[in-house]
This record gives sequence, C-alpha cells and structure tokens, in this order.
Amino acid sequence: MNAKGRLLACSLLALSFNAIADIDEQIEFEQLDFEQVNLSETDTQVARWLDEQGQPLTAAHLTNTAHQGKQALVLKSDGEKRNFSQTIDTSFVGESFSLSGFVRTQDIKQLAGMFIQQFDSRGNALGFEFLKGLTGTQDWQQYQVTAQLHQDTSSISIGGFIVGGGKAWFDDLTVAVDGKDYLLAKRYTPVLLAADTDNEFDKKSAIELIDLTASQIDNLSKLAKVWGLVKYYHNAVAAGGYNMDAELFRVMPKVLSAKTSTEANAQISHWLSQMSTVSTCKPNCVTRVKQASLQVDLNWIDDENDLGAKLSQQLRHMVDNRQFESHYYFDFNSSQGVEVNNERGYFTVEQDAGYRLLALFRLWSLIEYFSPYKALAETPWQDIPRKYISQFNAATSQEMYERALLMLLGELNDGHAYLNGSQGNQLPQVFGNRLAPIQLGFFEQKWVVTANLAPKSNPLSVGNVITHVDGQPVDKLVKKLWPLMAASNDVSRYDLLKSRILQTEQPQLALTLANDSEVVVPTVAMKEIYLSVMTPSPLPEHHIINEKTGYINMTQLVPEQVAPLMQQYGQLPQLIIDVRGYPRGAAWALAEHLFAQPKLVAKAQLTNMQTPGDFILEKVEVGKNNSEPYQGKIVLLSNEQSFSQAEFTLMILRQADNALVLGSQTAGTDGDVSRFVIPGGYQSQFSGIGILTPTNEPTQRVGVAIDVEVTTTVEAVKAGKDEQIEQALILLNSDKFDMLVLNKSARL
Repeated sequence: MNAKGRLLACSLLALSFNAIADIDEQIEFEQLDFEQVNLSETDTQVARWLDEQGQPLTAAHLTNTAHQGKQALVLKSDGEKRNFSQTIDTSFVGESFSLSGFVRTQDIKQLAGMFIQQFDSRGNALGFEFLKGLTGTQDWQQYQVTAQLHQDTSSISIGGFIVGGGKAWFDDLTVAVDGKDYLLAKRYTPVLLAADTDNEFDKKSAIELIDLTASQIDNLSKLAKVWGLVKYYHNAVAAGGYNMDAELFRVMPKVLSAKTSTEANAQISHWLSQMSTVSTCKPNCVTRVKQASLQVDLNWIDDENDLGAKLSQQLRHMVDNRQFESHYYFDFNSSQGVEVNNERGYFTVEQDAGYRLLALFRLWSLIEYFSPYKALAETPWQDIPRKYISQFNAATSQEMYERALLMLLGELNDGHAYLNGSQGNQLPQVFGNRLAPIQLGFFEQKWVVTANLAPKSNPLSVGNVITHVDGQPVDKLVKKLWPLMAASNDVSRYDLLKSRILQTEQPQLALTLANDSEVVVPTVAMKEIYLSVMTPSPLPEHHIINEKTGYINMTQLVPEQVAPLMQQYGQLPQLIIDVRGYPRGAAWALAEHLFAQPKLVAKAQLTNMQTPGDFILEKVEVGKNNSEPYQGKIVLLSNEQSFSQAEFTLMILRQADNALVLGSQTAGTDGDVSRFVIPGGYQSQFSGIGILTPTNEPTQRVGVAIDVEVTTTVEAVKAGKDEQIEQALILLNSDKFDMLVLNKSARL
C-alpha cells in the first residue's frame, strides 16, 4: 500500500459507523433498493440508513437517476468524506458475507465504493473490507465486496462511501452469506467464554502512577515479558479461559509494591500459580520446527538469576507443555497472516496509567511473537518495555499518549505500522488541525511544490523549492518529526513528511523559497484538504505510446481487464508497466500472460500457530503453463510510491524473462498486515508476513531491486516531465536492455 493507499485506508477506517449504537436489535437489512422511500422533502428520514455522522439520511440523498426502478441513493462530495451505512445486530453461520450492488460514478478524485464492517459484542471492529479502485467517471456497473465471517461477530455494517471529491450513485444492493441470500442463512450467536465475561476492569484499571523508581521500571519490564509469554503460550488462555487485560491489572499492583526483584518474581510466580495448571503433555508434546526460518528467543525464561528458580521453572513448563491448535487471541486471515482477536479498546486512557501501560505491553507482545521484522527495530526489541515504561506512564494528555505511540511504532521501521485515531492518521493533537493546500515532493534533497490546490489564495508555482516554514529551516523541522514517522526506509519517511511539515494549528504559514522570497499561505481545515494534499498526480490511463510501445497503469488495472488488454497489447514489441502507486490485484492475472510456466517469485515467512514467534518459510509461485507468453520487452516503473502490494507486484512481474525495473527505491514495506486495537480507541497494524526474494534476500527496508536507477529532478517537476517514462522508452530501444536482462538473475 502506497502513501495514498495508507491514507485512504486510514480514512476509511475512520468513517463514522455510529449506526451500531442505534440498531435496536434489527435483524434484517431494509431499503436495499431505495424504492420504498418518499422523495418528498417533507419526509426527511430514510429508514435505517445513516450518514457519516450517524444521522438518518434525508431526501437529499435520493435521486431518480436509478439503475432500475424509480430512485437510487447518491453521495456528493467536494473533498470531504461521505458515507452511508446500516447495521444489523446479528451474525450468520457461514464462511463469507458479501455485499453486491450497482454503482455509478462521476469525477471521483480519490475513491468510491462499498464496505462491510464487523463488530464484536463490545463494539470493537473486527474487520473492514471495502471495494477498492473506483475512481473517475463510470456508468452503472455491478460490484461486490466480500468479507470472511469472524467467529466473534455480533453485528455487521454495510454501506457505501466517497473519499475525496466527486459523486457516486448506489442502487439495488443485495446481501449474501456463502453466495446465497442472507435471509436463508442460519443466525450465529458467539459462545461467550470466561475471557469474554470478565469485565471487572472495563471502566478503570485501578492503576494510578505518578513517579516510578528504577526498581519498579525493571520489575514492570519483566512483567511485560512474562505477561506476553503467558498470553500466547498458556493453554488455558488459548482456550479463552482468561481475560489477559484483567489478569495484568490484578498482578500489576503487587509487582509495583514489590521492594526488590526477588519479591516481584514471587508475586508474578504466585499470580501464575493461581491460573489453571498446565498439564504435562507427554507423549504428545508440540515439537519446535527445526527448519523454521525465524525462531523466537525464549532462552530468557531459563535465567534463574533474573526470574528466580520457581518462576523460571513455571514458564519453562508452560512453554514445553503447550497444546493448542487454535487461540483466543489470534488466528490466521485469508492470506495466512496473523489476525489479532478479542482485544478491548477502552476509552479513558489519558486518565488511566494502567490502560497506557497495557497499550505498551500489548504492542510489545504482538511484535515479539508475530512480527517477522522485529530484528529491524532500532532498539533491541527485548529492551523496548524498559525504554518506554516511563513515557507511557507520564502520557497524561492525548497529545503525549499519541506521541508515545508514534515513537514506539516508529521503532519498528515498518511502513505498515501507522497510528489511526478518530480522524484517521491525521492526529491533530500532535500535528495540528490545519494544512497548507499544496502538494510537496522530496527530490534532490529539496522540498518541491508539485501542485498548488489553492492558486487564488497564494502565488506558489510547481517547481518552487521551500527552505523554511514559519522561519524554521525545513531540515530542522524534519529532524523533529522524523521519530514520529512509521516507515521502513528514508524514502518512505520523506514521503510521509510531505504533509506533516505543512500541518499546523495556525491560520497561515509563511513559506520561504529558495530565492529567499516569502509566501504567506492561508491554511485550511484538515478534513477539507488532507487527502487532496497527499494524493500524487494521477498516472496516465492505459494507452499505446507509439507503434511499438504500450503503457499499462497497475493502479487502474483490475484482474478482469487483463485478458482483453493483453489481447490488444500482446502483439506490441514493448510494454511499460507502471507500478508507482497502489495496484488493484491484477499482477497475478497479468503474470499468466507474461510467464511460460509457474515461477517462484518470493518466499514468505508465516507464523507457526503452535509456537508463536517462530516463522516457517514457504515458497510463493505465480503463473501457469502458457505456450504463448508475451515475447516483447518490458520495463517496470518504480519509486517511493511503490509500497506493499506494489512491491510484491514488482517482485512478480520482474520474474518475466524480458522484464527490467527502472526507477528509484521502493518503500521497503512488504508482507500482509495484521491489524490490532490500541487502548484509547486507536488502531494500528504491522507486517505480519515476512517477504524474501526467491534467493532468500530481505525486502523489508530494502525494497525491490532496481535494474536502472532513474530519480526525479527538480527541473523535470518544473517542466511537467515524467523522466522515468522518458528513460524507459530510451532503454527499450537500446542495446543496453538485452545486456541488463542477461545479467538480471544475480539480482532476483
């Protein structure tokens, strides 16, 4: 997912689904065709459908421009987010839940589509699936979005949305379970376990801290490690027998009151002994996979000098006798990444030190046992609790708490690890609630204006170089913001900083240009401009550049378009395939036209369910036998906007025998994400699957191998030129291409 994709996802997750509070035990969706609603302005409420503020839709949302029948629902936006939703208080027995409908669009700037969101009995979001890629202007067409039904789902929301400007019509919605009408499906009621019904600390943790001694910090750091191990390795916890948040709040006061490390060990040991006894597993013990690609370091549990003999032995017995094939706190999603389950959100974090420390402990444990990339953290991951305990304890304001979370997530060097709050990842408490209406790029170590979205309010021009913001050198501002950016490498951090350095609470910003002139730029409210500022200039549509060369834009290509497009372009001797943005999942279908047979494109590190923290390496093959693959030359374009799936797309397509990658360093963020809830109503995610090249070389932080490096220059921005496409055309017609292809294998 590129920077634009990250921000769109954040914004979509932040859509207001207040309908869940007003569902009134509704068990059927209503008005799916919008036909039984009065268009009269005097009838102002559309039954069951709510807007982004949780208010009933009005006649203004209805139109007689319908797919069929008399009317449809319409969303209009000048740049802000708009959505409509409806929720039912039930779930279903089945594997999948689908929402289908007809959508028509006009001038959609960022994204329009439909969504499905599931919630548990406490109102926590369990999953969010949305239709990706609807942009521009398209006539009525049927689309479908499908979600896997979560075992803990208690209610389901459906609806549609616009992110950014434009207009979208929706009509004739249908809902299905496993492909059949949802009304025919059996209702499903989740079984409540002991962990679900332990609600003692749902309102308050009863942990109040002001100052911590060095001894308390050491003891809390130890507790974090033990608590995380128990959470993911204890058989009774795996079975849903314990609410581990509550267990933490029961043992933490005793650890805090301990005068010595020995006393703290005794308190932790006593707490562990109160939990269910772990039965000896022999002869059916879980054996650790010897050929694991990564192994979690559990040697610390044998350190009796640190833990004491009794606690050390208890932990070793627990680890050696683990017996679970499923787990209350995690499962696998459809991509074999880790799905984090049953985490409570809490909402009084700034006033509750216990909840804040829980956030630290929870995040540390998730990364410890489910991140294949934790070794890339700047600080050794085992040292993280001790480093951050004081900061989380002291974070008694929303800004301080968000800063602590941002810095902790930044330690991961994982571009997937954004922080998303009630306003997406805008986080106005930290960065400000206003933004200058200009787009920036970072080229040749300079901050360059790439678009002026409000030319009537300021005289900035494309190509202007900004050196100071409100008199402060941009480099100094960047240095201050740098630790708060969750990114895998420098190019990705600079990409994130493009908006942050212009985010403020001030009604205007004074920008100094490279020629020492100063321009005062009035700022606008974040919600009005954020996505527009962060959206890079759109890439061209698919087209034939000349009699020899076709251009394919992967940010627009969907799988069902691949076959007809390749029928049109397949006879051309040259292709430029643009992957400088977030793709729409067409790489797998395209590979079938480019490969003569299935090819190994990557290796994936997947979590071992029975030994959390260990990862098993699996080969990833793409393609099929094809007696007539595309024979022409291929240049793949890359830059810092090549993020996540874009990088995997490059990894797939560069395996074509005659393909080269031209461009600049990619974001170095690959691997399917695992999402989780953070106390305080926040969400985040991390890369839950490790991605290696076919030759076992890392991709995280590194990015995809570039065959020909071409970076954007300031002069090209001023001139409105796309240097990478220009250089791709030169490369395709030079002898250098064949030489590079011959030597490519060493870099795969």
